Amino acid sequence: MTRAKVVFGLLLCLIVGIAAGPQLIALIPADVAPLHGMRPDELPSGRGPSGGPLRTADLEGEYFLRFGPGGASLDIEEDGDWSYSAAGCIGNGVRSRGVMSPENGRLIFHVKSSFLSPRGKACAGTVVFWGDWAYLLDERTISMFCQCANWSGADCLRDGEQLWFTRKGTRDGTSLVMPAELDRLVLRRPVHGVLGKGVATGWPANFGAADGAYIGLRVISEPSEGDLRYFDVVTLQEHSCGLRFTDGDKQSVPVEGMKVWCDAKSAAFVK
Repeated sequence: MTRAKVVFGLLLCLIVGIAAGPQLIALIPADVAPLHGMRPDELPSGRGPSGGPLRTADLEGEYFLRFGPGGASLDIEEDGDWSYSAAGCIGNGVRSRGVMSPENGRLIFHVKSSFLSPRGKACAGTVVFWGDWAYLLDERTISMFCQCANWSGADCLRDGEQLWFTRKGTRDGTSLVMPAELDRLVLRRPVHGVLGKGVATGWPANFGAADGAYIGLRVISEPSEGDLRYFDVVTLQEHSCGLRFTDGDKQSVPVEGMKVWCDAKSAAFVK
């Protein structure tokens, strides 16, 4: 090939690139991991939908995550190959692809190297099954899933794609198949309590581990208390706990004797 032809070819590529604009750029694979975080040892170990070891084929399907005016999709093939795409209000967004494999009950997503990012990334997650529905959770959404399961039950499970990657199913489950570490975070019965006198570190309450409470549990004021107040359990004993007031409305501060509670809408889905 002569030098003139090489130069012509390069110029042609440049012209086509300019003409294609954002559409061409959007087609270039990105080095984007679909989940957040890569610390599998800190994630709970998942199980297959029948309760046995987790297999790659158990995750096959198309998952959706909705956010604001846009969303993302994650398509996982039976052999573990996956493709990810996301779009927002300003048009097409990122695309990436790779391979997923279960390792000790955790899902490891390896991103295939692309032209612009020679070193592929990876991310880790875990999974919960409900019938033929599936929910991919990472280090940011695990606690959120359990809180939503407690407060919203089946409504949360059917609308989960607004918060985490969800594979929609056609058959609801009679139970949640989840990592053992998460099973204990789904309440078997509602928790009710009363605030003691507030101190510098928070508010004491008269319920504890014996009632099903755990560190990180979100509780709110009872409807009879008027304006809604939010609390998180930050210290825990057998029959008492310490709460941190998380409501940003300083005009609606808690008072001693206030009744608080947490629902257990998913109690029927845990043994």
